[in-house]
Amino acid sequence: MGTIKKRWLTKSVFGMGFTSFFSDMGHEMTTTVLPIFLTTIGGTAATLGFIEGIADTSSSFLKLFMGHYSDRIGRRKPIILAGYDVTALKGLLAFAAGWHQAKSKFLSKEGGETGNRQFA
Repeated sequence: MGTIKKRWLTKSVFGMGFTSFFSDMGHEMTTTVLPIFLTTIGGTAATLGFIEGIADTSSSFLKLFMGHYSDRIGRRKPIILAGYDVTALKGLLAFAAGWHQAKSKFLSKEGGETGNRQFA
């Protein structure tokens, strides 16, 4: 009797890796142009600092809460998918008409971080 060797590269692993790659790429591209974008629509360095501070704080608290929640319910996939859905909203930043609309950036960071950190 031979043992069946399970493949580690399943469709789910490949799909999550593919999605994570493009999500991270989109996040990094947005983060790179955000200072120039904010300057163009009237933002200042303080505005950028405020947006980044809110993004980091909310991301940290969301990771803490969602990590505990996913451990409690025992299901991670719906939380990860929701995180990547929120990250997909990052594309709406391109249609922002004012600096206050750019604060939606923290939502995209929360989503991406939540999805990525579930495997850590």
